[in-house]
Order: sequence, then C-alpha cells, then structure tokens
Amino acid sequence: MKTIYLVRHAESTTNVGDFVIGSTAPLTDKGRAQAHVLLERVLKLPIEVIVHTSFARSIETAEILNGRLKLPFVLCNLFSERRHASHVKGLLKNDPVRLAYEEYFWGSQFNDPAYRHFDAENFADLKERAGQAFSFLEECSEENILVVGHGIFSRILLAYLIHGESLSSIVCQQVMCSTRLANCAITVFTHDQRKPTEYGGPWELAVWNDRAHLG
Repeated sequence: MKTIYLVRHAESTTNVGDFVIGSTAPLTDKGRAQAHVLLERVLKLPIEVIVHTSFARSIETAEILNGRLKLPFVLCNLFSERRHASHVKGLLKNDPVRLAYEEYFWGSQFNDPAYRHFDAENFADLKERAGQAFSFLEECSEENILVVGHGIFSRILLAYLIHGESLSSIVCQQVMCSTRLANCAITVFTHDQRKPTEYGGPWELAVWNDRAHLG
C-alpha cells in the first residue's frame, strides 16, 4: 500500500494580490504561518520523501516543512500548476485581457480539448501530465510521499484518479468546478496494486481538502 499526502502550497502573493504573478510568487506572512501549522500536523505522519515543484510557493512551503523533517527533497514539475498563456502574466487580475483568458479556460477550452489558447496548456496537455504524475508516484520506491502541489492541477489529478484515460474534458470541467482546495489543506490518495481493475483500479481518494489543523 502506498500513501500520497498531497498538500496545496501555503497562501502566496498570487492568491491574494492584484496581479497575475506566475511561478515566482512567494508566500505571504499568513502563508508562512500556515506552513508552520501544517508542519506540526505533518510531523505525525510517516513521510519518507517530500516532492515539490519549481514554483517559488511550492519550494518555500516544502522548505518550511523540511526544516524539521530533514527528508529527501525531490523536484518534480509534473505536479506544477497549469501553464498560463504568457501574455497574461503580470496583468492585473481584473484586466479585460486576463478576464477573457480565464473565461476561456473555464468554459470554451473544455468544449474543444485539443484547441490551444496562445501558448497555455490545453486539456490534452493537462490530462497527459496527470497520467505521468501518477506513473511517477507508482514508480517511487517510497511508500509514504508528501507532494507540495497546486490548487487547479490537484483538482485535475482528482478527476484523472477517478476516470483515468477515459476522462473527458467536460467531466474534468465538472470536477474542477464542483471542488475546492484550500491553501495548506491535506488530500490523501492511496495506491493498492491488489485492488481489482473492475473495482476502479489501484488508486483511491481517501481524504480531500482536510484543513482541520488550520482551525
């Protein structure tokens, strides 16, 4: 049995600020406090390795956790947040160009999963990356893995866990729009190779968006 503790990074300036910052957004003071609270929870878990992305908010969250855990520290960008179109980075969140892009992402993109909006990831890209992320976890030698990930892509992982390669763009959109993931919340996936395929395959969702440690 393998257990994946998927944690969304702590609050960052891109979450609460007025601009689309992208991968360089650091944690806020509140975010750093959240990560220290999360650490007290994580210390009670049998974590063997910490996986993080190259986004500053993922690295900083993971470093706070590993300050006391002292575990192997692995970079894997398969768990990175969706890639925005480059032309929206640095824009105000209420800029009409940015609003049009977001409207496209949450609406039109899922009607045509192969269509690419400028240089952003499309549904086909995100689905493929989700499959690669689960393959990466299956191949890890450790059985208890903590992944510091991101809000939107974690919801895509959930959709892929449930539907696998049969995941359609419309179903993915439904999962994404009907779920929420808080900063520093814990989600738990388990992998049991003995589970028959007719019962959904080896992956299961055990916990979603557990933020009790944050009060």
